[in-house]
Amino acid sequence: MDKQRVLRFRAWDRVLNFMVSDLAYFIRMDGTVFFDNGGEYYDQSEKLHVMQFTGLLDSNGVAIYEGDIYRVLVRGWNDGGMGDRWESSLVTFDSGKFSVASAERVEVIGNIYENPDLIPKGEQA
Repeated sequence: MDKQRVLRFRAWDRVLNFMVSDLAYFIRMDGTVFFDNGGEYYDQSEKLHVMQFTGLLDSNGVAIYEGDIYRVLVRGWNDGGMGDRWESSLVTFDSGKFSVASAERVEVIGNIYENPDLIPKGEQA
């Protein structure tokens, strides 16, 4: 039996400044987003930035989406010798794939819209 991943999305509402997690919208293959208001369709592409679920959960069971900021526990040498440290990064989608670190401990700590101060230096949202 084929195991297919269900596509899930969320969107940042650029006008009202909040995350919409249960999308009642239609997304075309070209990325255009439409709201269905009883058979009348309204283009919401300028209002919403849609982000896709990666299919992965963090160490706490939180769904990881494009645009999330996460941290990974890195074990190895640091200034004080052998030990653990946390490093942060962004979830991005590029060249047909998501970039999410593979580590023993991964935690979502925010997203690029609600927590822009957490974006690691040198990375762009």
